[in-house]
Amino acid sequence: MFEDNSLARKFWGRVKLENVAAHYKLTGNTAVKSIIHQVKYKGNTALGVTMGEVLGATLVKSSLFGGIDMLVPVPLHLKKKRLRGYNQCDLLVEGISSVMGFPIVKSVLVREKHNSTQTKKNRYERYINSKEIFCIKDTEALKNKHVLLVDDVITTGATMEACAGTLLEVEGLKLSVATLAVGV
Repeated sequence: MFEDNSLARKFWGRVKLENVAAHYKLTGNTAVKSIIHQVKYKGNTALGVTMGEVLGATLVKSSLFGGIDMLVPVPLHLKKKRLRGYNQCDLLVEGISSVMGFPIVKSVLVREKHNSTQTKKNRYERYINSKEIFCIKDTEALKNKHVLLVDDVITTGATMEACAGTLLEVEGLKLSVATLAVGV
């Protein structure tokens, strides 16, 4: 976690978040990019859980993340999950949960619309690509809860903003965000 929270600034005036944290900043061709590539595209699921543990160890040091009721991973569309075989965000929340003890709830937020990859899109294209693709499957499970929404990488924040907008429609829900890495 770093002092100059450029990640929080991505959401200012757009989404009401309680707390926001990233473990790494993505700059240039780094080891962090290699780790993310291994987890996301090369099937290194054990590394995904380990990186979740690393993120969890960072979050546990902060008093800001003590009142979390549940961990929710950013969901993949079923088609993409079948193709990849897993959701890399599920791996991260497994690691975070093992360190922090928060329950994981995977079924409440669902990606209903399959959208194309965001990797080569600009901020506006990502925003349009991410609109109206998420829905809530169990509103009652989220009422008056403090949710920690977890993603592997946040670049422009479009996907996270779409998830947050959907989740924040639930009565009394408070939302915090954690990611392994933030693009700068």
